[in-house]
Amino acid sequence: MDKSFVDYFGRTLMECVRDRTIYSFDKVVDGKMLGEVGELYAKLMSSFDDDQMEIIHKYIIPDVVDKCIFNMLHFIETSDDMDIIVASDVEEKRLKEICHVLSSKLLAENGWRDMYSKNKV
Repeated sequence: MDKSFVDYFGRTLMECVRDRTIYSFDKVVDGKMLGEVGELYAKLMSSFDDDQMEIIHKYIIPDVVDKCIFNMLHFIETSDDMDIIVASDVEEKRLKEICHVLSSKLLAENGWRDMYSKNKV
């Protein structure tokens, strides 16, 4: 396995997808998101106490995001029609050719989430 390409993909996925999504949902749950969705969530969450809000922030949001990413990676690795190309300045690699267990890289001990995400579980 070409570790540098796999790690680059994992780091980018954690920073640009996982962390940004968690940050966005934290804002929504805290009532800091504007628009209809923000107003709806603010209304729904207004009766929650601090302990309930902490559970949502600390456990529910990260878990939902992780399950979505895991399912996407599993779909890609098991699909005959899907792949991701990771490119550097000098070459491109098909991710499925260099890593056959993408989904396990996300949640494993010392996996992408542990190594690269700002939001630990």
